Amino acid sequence: MTEKQYSDIFKLGAAWNLAVGLGNLTFFKTSMRLFFGKAAMTDSVVATLPLRFFYIAVAIFGWGYYMVAKDIKKNRGIVWMGIVCKVIIFSFFAHYFRLKKLKLLPMLAGCVDLVFTVLFGLFLIERK
Repeated sequence: MTEKQYSDIFKLGAAWNLAVGLGNLTFFKTSMRLFFGKAAMTDSVVATLPLRFFYIAVAIFGWGYYMVAKDIKKNRGIVWMGIVCKVIIFSFFAHYFRLKKLKLLPMLAGCVDLVFTVLFGLFLIERK
């Protein structure tokens, strides 16, 4: 792929992460229910704080992918971090989905992250 195509992939990844992170922070109670169902505890700071931090981290990675898109020869460390995080997130989502502790929508979002993982890995292999 060309540098422009990879740059576009990282812009798309940035938009995805920013939309997921900031969107879920904005509509937090809805996102809790989409993740865990109607019984999700949405009024407890103890129960919701870890997911809020997760969404903040997702949005920050979006910013990082935008930085990579602007100069794909730099910031490779952000790509490595993204790959590691996306694999971990997908693994946890798949595990908890199998246990029926996680709903379908976050599992599908994890699958989108897995696609980005493959594309980011191809970038690292092709653009040494």
